[in-house]
Amino acid sequence: MTEKTYFVTKYALTAGVLRLPCRVSADEPEYVWDNRPYYFTSYKLGRDAFETEADAIANAEARRTKKIAQLLKQIAALEKLTFSVKGE
Repeated sequence: MTEKTYFVTKYALTAGVLRLPCRVSADEPEYVWDNRPYYFTSYKLGRDAFETEADAIANAEARRTKKIAQLLKQIAALEKLTFSVKGE
């Protein structure tokens, strides 16, 4: 296994973009594993982890845009909601 620094965006909306030491396995080259002590987390390259900071920032922006769209949809649904008393 080789160790390299990757930019992780899996938790970008809560913790920001993380620069982490990760190791790459020859058995699963599409995943990197967090190399910090007591961490056993894997990240998929191209989805959760990136080799360049620019790619990571672009992914974090896309995640933020997607989350804003989801929240706007939820707000619209709540604004349409009406209440009435049921029963006798």
